[in-house]
Amino acid sequence: MAKTKKPKKKTKKIVKKEKGKIRKSGSYKRKPKVEFPTIPPEPKSQKRNTPLIIAIVIIFILLGIIFYEDFIPDKTPKIMKCIASKAQLFATTTCPFCTQQIGLFGDYSVLFNITYCNQNPNVCNERGIQSVPFWVINTNGSEQGILGLIPVEELKELTGC
Repeated sequence: MAKTKKPKKKTKKIVKKEKGKIRKSGSYKRKPKVEFPTIPPEPKSQKRNTPLIIAIVIIFILLGIIFYEDFIPDKTPKIMKCIASKAQLFATTTCPFCTQQIGLFGDYSVLFNITYCNQNPNVCNERGIQSVPFWVINTNGSEQGILGLIPVEELKELTGC
């Protein structure tokens, strides 16, 4: 007996119509690839310089903190000591301008010779001081009296410091 080959069944492919296009069943429509923009990597030279730049910035910040007082020309300890040695302030404890004048000195106010006229009226009367704040500035052996609130920069010029 000889084997007979069975004829292969031919299958019909089902054709579907989709929006005017013909496609065979079993096939699928691929979505187009979406390519997202990529961020280019930093050049190597910039990556190497970053720690150097950070180190330089830190050094400048530290130097600024260390030498901060030297960059304030009006209120260095040396200048404030010089002004305090050549000037005397007459004030009262109730005078708002006197309080403001003393506040301009900040921590250096302890260096200044301040006479309060409401606590020592005889001293102020002997000098003829009737209004406060009143400055007596000694320069080159002569005394100069000035009434009013005086900025530190002007005191520096008046005393020659």
